Amino acid sequence: MKKPTIQILTTILLLFCIPMSGRAEMDTTRIPMTETQKIVYVDVAVLSNRVAEIQGMDKSMLSPEEKIALREELVSIKKELKTATKSETTDGRSGGVYISVGALIIIILLLIIIF
Repeated sequence: MKKPTIQILTTILLLFCIPMSGRAEMDTTRIPMTETQKIVYVDVAVLSNRVAEIQGMDKSMLSPEEKIALREELVSIKKELKTATKSETTDGRSGGVYISVGALIIIILLLIIIF
């Protein structure tokens, strides 16, 4: 007799508690971009358009010097895109070093044993 009562109460409790996380409102507001972010975004769009333009070219009519110049331009554009997207995602800060709790405990124990 006691078991079904506890099971029913637990079921009712779970029915009321679990869906609350599904009802949470999502924050749909967007943070406005700063001027530097807008400039980076425009530069990335221009550079990616240039890469698409170069890839769509008919390179069979070009001389070897022109092909080398295009290849060098592509390499420089890809480097610029990599630095632009890296600075955009990390906001110019370094990534830092992450140490897990277990590694931290081992390091502390080794320091205690050594000294």
